[in-house]
Amino acid sequence: MWWIRLREWSRVTTVLVAGVLVLAAFLVLPSLARKADDLSEEAVRRAVVRAVMQCYALEGQYPPDLDYLADRYGLILDEERYRFVYEAPGANIFPVIEVIAR
Repeated sequence: MWWIRLREWSRVTTVLVAGVLVLAAFLVLPSLARKADDLSEEAVRRAVVRAVMQCYALEGQYPPDLDYLADRYGLILDEERYRFVYEAPGANIFPVIEVIAR
């Protein structure tokens, strides 16, 4: 009869371990999602900076606004997911570029 108790303990242990793993997954997944959003935000900012640098290399001045980059350099801005801040203080001064997730 001791093997029956051993089987019961084995089942209880399996259920407890599975429960702990599910709980850990629910606790970890939100932080992973936030990290992925932060990484994608930085990737979008780098794409904007690359387009700005390309414009400066070809034209000798920084673009006046992001619409200029979208029209002439094919930059695609996802304004539903991100808010873009672009301040160009002058033609030869690197602009302030911020990408903020909505």
